[in-house]
Amino acid sequence: MLAYRLFDIKRTYLIDHQRIQLRMKSFTKSIEKTYEESAVFGVQRLKSRIVEQISHEFRTPLTCIIGFAEMLEYDILIDEKQRMEYASYIRNEGLRLTNLINDII
Repeated sequence: MLAYRLFDIKRTYLIDHQRIQLRMKSFTKSIEKTYEESAVFGVQRLKSRIVEQISHEFRTPLTCIIGFAEMLEYDILIDEKQRMEYASYIRNEGLRLTNLINDII
């Protein structure tokens, strides 16, 4: 009788142990899937931040270049000193863009 009872307990233990193993496998797969999804989302978020930063860094000097070039293009009454200053701004911002591109490459 005792042997039968011990066998019954052992069988119950083995069944429960198998269930626990299956649950653990299921949880592990779920955790791995969640981790992979969060990693992909993190990469996408990082990519978006990089693109936003790069576009901001390019727009600033381009706005300056376009603005000063338009002032030089139209016959606005400015003296030679201002004209040289505006040309210098255009050159410096062009160099800034070149440096940004080199940094990215």
